[in-house]
Amino acid sequence: MTYEVLLGDCIESMKKLPAESVDMCVTSPPYYSLRDYGNDKQIGLEATLGGYIDNMVKVFEEVRRILKPEGTLWLNLGDSYNGSGGAGGDYNKGGLKEGQPKYPGRNEPTLKRKDLMGVPWRVAFALQEAGWYLRQDIIWAKPNCMPEPVKDRCTKSHEYLFMFAKQEKYYYDNQAIKEPIGEAMLNMISKGSQGEHDESHYKHNKGSSKGNTRQTPNRMMSSQETLDSISSGRNKRSVWTVSPKPYKGAHFAVFPPELIEPCILAGTSAKGCCSKCGLGWVREMQNSGGPNTEARITEVMERTGLNRKAASSYSVSGSAWKKHKRENPDIMLGWKPTCECDAEVVPAVVLDPFGGSGTTAGVAVKHGRNAILCELNEEYAALIPSRVESITQIPKEVLNDKREWI
Repeated sequence: MTYEVLLGDCIESMKKLPAESVDMCVTSPPYYSLRDYGNDKQIGLEATLGGYIDNMVKVFEEVRRILKPEGTLWLNLGDSYNGSGGAGGDYNKGGLKEGQPKYPGRNEPTLKRKDLMGVPWRVAFALQEAGWYLRQDIIWAKPNCMPEPVKDRCTKSHEYLFMFAKQEKYYYDNQAIKEPIGEAMLNMISKGSQGEHDESHYKHNKGSSKGNTRQTPNRMMSSQETLDSISSGRNKRSVWTVSPKPYKGAHFAVFPPELIEPCILAGTSAKGCCSKCGLGWVREMQNSGGPNTEARITEVMERTGLNRKAASSYSVSGSAWKKHKRENPDIMLGWKPTCECDAEVVPAVVLDPFGGSGTTAGVAVKHGRNAILCELNEEYAALIPSRVESITQIPKEVLNDKREWI
């Protein structure tokens, strides 16, 4: 696996890349008025919040150009309060450590002092208006968040991670990031959906030809298909608890690898992509199904008056369903292409237009993907090889670290 670092302004850097050439983008841009990195071209020091949002739209318009049609964008942004910050001061007067970015402060004229600025959502809606599909807001919960010297509100312990798509249908491997199901949840699902109730519970359905699953005891889990779909784990939830971790090589906030990992695993194919058309390969799964038999379903329909769909859902006890799934788990048969090109398979490409210390590249390479990073600050870009090595455990001399000034 390889990664490439484009040194310079991210928009100008991305203009050098071919259209529809990357599979997904995951990034965390500089937050609005949070840090002054000492570069006139940096994003985040705009005079107004509107100017910052306009620049974000321009950056991700270029991302959309080089993203494949089935690609996704995963964007991490934090929020802040108007009138806060600005406590950095002079390096030589004890306000900051040597080399530490300055904190310019936030004084947005269109907001009141102490207003929550709502930057993440303002950017998200601007991107949505620009044509992106806003598919998910994920909460990044920080159990070890930094303390705040405030007494008139709660300490802020979360940030946002938005998932955008370029088009209505896109690549998403939910199997790659499924979560284990606890025994308590299995018990609740099986009891609520698998018929551990007496027949009087279903009398209102008797004689119904179409059935009425909205009258079943657990409306959300009223079909056998739903139960089967969770047999290999539940769909990942939208609150991700990830502890921020310092990186001794950097003096600024770094992306936690654990935050980026699910994005890359779900947003790209572990098998790779067609070298001709660019489409990603997908998993071929075999569902073990449930322990229902035709005779059992027919017997329940005759006894209760339920239609076939409802009878399928309620004809097996929870214990029987759990036993069947333990003995017959879903299995992955392999990978299959989504095209008919019959061409070579190549690794997926992950883009980060605000590369920073290179965490995105490290996670991508660790999981068999290639990466392209853009970074304006040469000092920060110099940290990338060591950061990638610390994540992948591959000596930096082995990896192909290509750098180019734009």
